[in-house]
Formats: sequence, C-alpha cells, structure tokens
Amino acid sequence: MTGPQPLGTIEREYRWLSERIDLPGEVGDFLAVRAEHRCITDTYFDTPDFRLHHMGSRLRIRIQPPKRFVTFKGGSTTGSPDGYRVRPELEVAADGDIEGTEPFLIARRLVDGELTEIGTITNNRYAVTYTGPSEQEVEIAVDDVDYGVGAREWRLEAEGPEPAVHLAARALTAMFPFLRPAPFGKVQEMLIRRGRVTC
Repeated sequence: MTGPQPLGTIEREYRWLSERIDLPGEVGDFLAVRAEHRCITDTYFDTPDFRLHHMGSRLRIRIQPPKRFVTFKGGSTTGSPDGYRVRPELEVAADGDIEGTEPFLIARRLVDGELTEIGTITNNRYAVTYTGPSEQEVEIAVDDVDYGVGAREWRLEAEGPEPAVHLAARALTAMFPFLRPAPFGKVQEMLIRRGRVTC
C-alpha cells in the first residue's frame, strides 16, 4: 500500500467498507505529516483454477504512474472480525522482465500451471501518513475502487506497525461509526462480482 517495499515485509492492516470521507489532520493522537493522491491500476494473476486464491495468496502488477511494481502476498497469518490482518509481502520495482521477477518466481514455485490474468482493479486513492506519539507512522488510505463490474466501492485502510496501527484503527472507528470491516479483500470481491468464485 505504501509503495516499493523491501524483501520480506510484513503487511499489517485494517480494512473497512466506508463512505466517501475527508481525512482530518488529526486521528486520535496521530498527526498528518504528508498526503498523496495515487491513480492505481492493479492486474492480478492466478492459475485457471485459482490455486493462488484458494491459498489466500495474491500476485499482481501495479501501475502507479510513473512507476510499476510486481507484488506477491502470502496467505494471512492473522485475521480478526474487526478487519485486521497480517500477511507477508514481497514487492519489487518492475523495469524489465516482469515474469522473471521474484514475486512471479515465488508464485510459480507454489503452483503448477500457467499464470494468467484474472482481472484488473482500478483505484483512485488518497493516502495520508500520520505520526503518533511513539513516532511510528501509519498510512490511512481512502480508496474509490472500480472492479470493472457493478458499482464502485469506497474502502478505508490503515497500515502500519504495531501497536500504532491498532491505536489509529480504534480512533478511526470512533470518528467514523459507519465503518464496517470488509468481509472480503478487493480481489475476492472482484472474483465474486465476476462470478468466478462464490465466497
């Protein structure tokens, strides 16, 4: 969510279904230090029988002009009803041979068969980085998501280290009581809408 990551990053995030909101300068004890608007196009890959999906893993190419990234996300190691999840992530800049990047090689080691495009999601994201009392940074993003089928969807995500991400999430849900934990990630929502999977 925050741009190119070093190898072996652990993603810790909350995700909610939301309405259109304007992020404030303060969220609880966290102060906004920078903001960025991103136009994101994510194209996802899997085997024809969705073996990566059924493992809880994701393989994508992200175009975020002027850059392009390739990302592999492993299955969630922690999940909770309040929308929090923890999962390993590997993201690299993609300047040449996409299929020769480590994320693609990891995916091929996990599943046999051809990796084909399964869908594209576009996202108009407004992301604000906040700093808390311990100087830990949390990125909070308002996502206007287009799955290519059905209505657009507003989502809110908060990502960062523990315990800061938990404190920020608690403040957000107090400020915006209409937030609901997202039952599915964006890829699963896209596949359900396309009739490719049932849940």
